[in-house]
Amino acid sequence: MKKFLLLLIIHYTFYIVHCNAQQQNHFTHFTIDDGLSQSSVFGIAQDDFGFMWFATEDGLNKFDGNKFTIYRPKENDSTSIPDLGIRKIYKDKSGKLWVLTLRGKLSTYNPPKNNFTRYSFSTDKNNVTIKIITLAEDNLGNLWAVTTKGEFFNYDQKKNIFIYKKLNENIEKQFQSIHLQCMLVDKDNTFWIGTWEGLAKFNPKTQELKWFKNNNVNPNSLGGNMVFSLADDGSGNLWIASANGGVSVFNKSKLKFKVYKNNPDPKNSISSNRIMSILIDSRKKLWIGSFDKGLDLFDLETESFTNFSHNHSVAR
Repeated sequence: MKKFLLLLIIHYTFYIVHCNAQQQNHFTHFTIDDGLSQSSVFGIAQDDFGFMWFATEDGLNKFDGNKFTIYRPKENDSTSIPDLGIRKIYKDKSGKLWVLTLRGKLSTYNPPKNNFTRYSFSTDKNNVTIKIITLAEDNLGNLWAVTTKGEFFNYDQKKNIFIYKKLNENIEKQFQSIHLQCMLVDKDNTFWIGTWEGLAKFNPKTQELKWFKNNNVNPNSLGGNMVFSLADDGSGNLWIASANGGVSVFNKSKLKFKVYKNNPDPKNSISSNRIMSILIDSRKKLWIGSFDKGLDLFDLETESFTNFSHNHSVAR
């Protein structure tokens, strides 16, 4: 399954860059036999030079269209990546690549030197292990690094360090009791935070926090509380992927959710309720990565689904 999702996403990335939208879909498979370090891929990014980057459990992979270059930690070398397992690759608005490891360590890639800068994090708490879980940029150009327990760090570009931003005590207590997973900042500079216990709406300026959770008797509530991925369609809607409740779309003006879950009609149904990732592309199509049923493509205008799943009978 992991290998299949990788193949689909790799092809689609090249497809939107190099191909006409009217072309027929065709998948090119890349595996460890082609030089990829490992088949469990957790993140993908394309840098400003055109290179594709893939986060795996066995290092960071750079692909130039022909071959893979693999980056792994090196003993006694602080300019190498800090961990072997990579969770996410994030490209900020300036084009800088940030590499987040499975153990919550953060570094950036330096193209001229072909090496990495590592970052450290500290709070006013003693003996607390800092584990960064996600990155997001606000509309003021600030880059935020957030931990699983809701500790927020703001990147100071001039000093090249992350500075801890303390929240009010009540909000800190709420975040410390759950597991944060993802974050998105919308055009109003509102922080939308996906957790294992629902969706949070946070205003960092006023320190206001509002929760949205699943309610089985309310059809207009969040589809599932374990939120893994978020996307904004630019039209006032927030799309939410949950590991236990399909895909929900939240109308921010009406404060209502519409939920897409698997149903017996395969022609107009999401293929699975166990959704791990979502992305809205330049054509306003929603790509949905599931845990167990491959990849879905959702047309926001027609509200129809197309599923891509592994076919063992198709050769490489």
